[in-house]
Amino acid sequence: MLVLLPALAHASPCQQTVDPDASPLLIPAEELTETLTAQRGCVVLVEVYASWCGPCATIDPAVTALIEKHRPDGLVALGLSVDTSRGAWMKWREEHARVYAPQQITGWTLAGLTADFAAVGAQFTSAIPLFVLLDTEGRAVMSLTEPTDLAALDAQISALLVP
Repeated sequence: MLVLLPALAHASPCQQTVDPDASPLLIPAEELTETLTAQRGCVVLVEVYASWCGPCATIDPAVTALIEKHRPDGLVALGLSVDTSRGAWMKWREEHARVYAPQQITGWTLAGLTADFAAVGAQFTSAIPLFVLLDTEGRAVMSLTEPTDLAALDAQISALLVP
């Protein structure tokens, strides 16, 4: 299992390293807005996925490569599972080596997720995977649902990470 931890103090506060031994993280639905905005000052890529989502598994290698490409420049990636079964989520995590801190949202509703993403300026639909790119102010600058080509997301991340 992979979890991101802040890098050394001399590095940018947005740079992270991976700790494969860290404990799984659960986010109560009522804390999701705070979780989405907690990384202000960093460019954040949020992915909403689930173990039962075929397109989530299909796009996983491309998402992993995208995150690995931009993480050294300060991209913070946040994976949010909407699985309702902790067992299914944990099995998926073991099969898909994530390059960010995957977290499971507990007690969520569609209305709640819609409100949480609206708080950062993004539209939440029930289609996943959903990618939301947040700028350093914590505002959504791009949202993609079920993308087959991540080139536009890659370009937008590059533009936001330019000093």
